[in-house]
Amino acid sequence: TTSEGGVLIDNTATDGNPILAFGLSGTKTFTMGVDDGDSDKFKIFSGTAIDGTSEFVIDSSGNVGIGTATPDIASDTSLALTMESATGAPYLEFSRKSDSIGDTGGMGRLRFFAGSSAQNLNAEIRSEVSGTSEDGGYFLFRTKPSGGSLATAMTLDADGNVGIGAAPG
Repeated sequence: TTSEGGVLIDNTATDGNPILAFGLSGTKTFTMGVDDGDSDKFKIFSGTAIDGTSEFVIDSSGNVGIGTATPDIASDTSLALTMESATGAPYLEFSRKSDSIGDTGGMGRLRFFAGSSAQNLNAEIRSEVSGTSEDGGYFLFRTKPSGGSLATAMTLDADGNVGIGAAPG
C-alpha cells in the first residue's frame, strides 16, 4: 500500500520489472508495468512478457507512443501526433458503424479549438454521408470569423465538385 491508500507494486531487484498482468483462462493477454531494461518506460503491452508487443508507452520525459516502443508524442504545450510505420503507410481512420446513418449524417470530424479558459471552436473538417446507403460522402470545411458563428466555408461533394461559400454547382 501507499500513503494515499492505493496499491504499490514494488520490485526491489536490480533488474526487475514491476508489472500487473491480465489473463483469460490462465493465459496472460495484456501486461502493464515499468520496463527496467528499457529506460524505465511505463508500458502496456500484449504478450506474456514485458518485452512483448508495446501497445502504449510513456517514457521518462512524458512522451507517449501508441503502437510503438519509441514514444514520439510530446507531453508539452506544442502537442503533435506523429504516426510512423516502417512497413506501410500510417493512417487515421474514422468509422461510424451503422447501416442507417442517412443523408447528411456525420461520419467523422476534426475540430480545432483555441483559448485556455474557454475553449472556442474555431474551425472543423467534417465528413457526411451523401445519399441513404452509406456508400457515398462529402467534406465540409467550416470556419468561424471573430465574434461570429461556425459556418460552412467550402464543400467538396461526392462527385469532386467544390463549392466555396455555397454548395457546389
